[in-house]
Amino acid sequence: MPERITSPRISTADVAKVARLARLGLSDDELAAATDQLAAMLEHFADIDELELDDVAAMTQPYAL
Repeated sequence: MPERITSPRISTADVAKVARLARLGLSDDELAAATDQLAAMLEHFADIDELELDDVAAMTQPYAL
């Protein structure tokens, strides 16, 4: 079983509320998995936010056309 990620950015209650608003019937296991996955995503976004990108030119295409 993968290690559980705890994050101050999102709680199980937050995910349960969003699931209820989206009319998703999640089991306790699905709710825990969704919370872990969203926490991992938010941690990754935080890592990206920490990158120093001031000198990087904005791009509209990943490759030259």
